Amino acid sequence: MGTKILIFGDSHTKSLKLALEDDNYCDESPIEIRWIKVEKKGKTTGNLSLEDFQKKASQLNSNDMVVISILGTGHNILGLVRHSMPYTLFSRQSQILPDNEALVLPYAAMKQIFKEQMKKNKTISSIRKAVKCRLYHLATPPPKECNGFIADQTSKYRNNIVTEQTLNAPLTRLNIWRAEMEALEELCEEWGVTFVNPPTETITDKGFLRQEFYNKDATHANHLYGHRVISKIRGLR
Repeated sequence: MGTKILIFGDSHTKSLKLALEDDNYCDESPIEIRWIKVEKKGKTTGNLSLEDFQKKASQLNSNDMVVISILGTGHNILGLVRHSMPYTLFSRQSQILPDNEALVLPYAAMKQIFKEQMKKNKTISSIRKAVKCRLYHLATPPPKECNGFIADQTSKYRNNIVTEQTLNAPLTRLNIWRAEMEALEELCEEWGVTFVNPPTETITDKGFLRQEFYNKDATHANHLYGHRVISKIRGLR
């Protein structure tokens, strides 16, 4: 039997699950995908608790792989919808948006905000202690550039009304995502976890998610993106 691959995470693992259901992987290393079990307001989502996942992952041998997708959604929470005090980010690597109403924040400051927030989450370090095999953390998909598409697919996000006018400018959303992914990558290195960037072929020249990989919502990628991620996971050695 080949290398076992156990994938554990939140809603961003759905694209991978759909990709597995769409293809025949009989001759490949066995992959199991489980969603974090969460109980909230009397409703349960997911199918495996963190405790049970750690027990399961601890039984894998050193040649196997654990791939997680747990952190990395803060850019949407903070930046999908335009704040009551609009802002954009500045860095030497990115442009300033032509928005006279926006407060310009240092890119490094936003990155540090993400880093401090994610440091409070002890889940990743506890998983690292529980498993003896290789451990990877997936980046979340980059933002969708088209505000019109997002507004057509989503009317509300976390109790915020979504229209083309209420969404942040695409470049602002992209820079917030980049700041979070850089912060997460640096923390993964501290935790002894390998960070996995999105497959290059899924990203436009500007850095956004390519349109053929859009899921029909505001924040997720589709099963075609899942195919590319699974191929990249299989290539990790």
